[in-house]
Amino acid sequence: MKDVGEVSDILRRQVERNRAAKTIFLHQSRYAEAILDRFDMVNRNPISTPFNPSLTLSASHCATTPHDYGFMIGKNYRSVVGSFMYLAMGTRPDLACTLQQLSQFFHNPGPTHWSAVQRALRFLKGTRTYCISLGGIASVDV
Repeated sequence: MKDVGEVSDILRRQVERNRAAKTIFLHQSRYAEAILDRFDMVNRNPISTPFNPSLTLSASHCATTPHDYGFMIGKNYRSVVGSFMYLAMGTRPDLACTLQQLSQFFHNPGPTHWSAVQRALRFLKGTRTYCISLGGIASVDV
């Protein structure tokens, strides 16, 4: 076994280490950028919340009309939600509640579900550099 130096990337997670502050930052900003690029959201305006609090997604929002089915053709609903799942499992637990709502409708998403996914993507646009911070020097007076 040989030393290959500091780890900087593992399983699509970037690792930044600050030895002086004794901290490690884990983030997936490159993967988040790739998601935004893949789903054509790079030039969209960011939004401050991942989910509309006044909206309750339900089966009544599922596609039922030919217009709804036509609208959803070519929309990669499952791919977007799956990409969010990878982020949430890695370094973005803040997406978990939104994913819980969105993942219920894989079988037959409708236009309202797609709008909710786009809102989550806009949230990701504004928070793509969020990270998990581990360690650090804490000054505790006892």
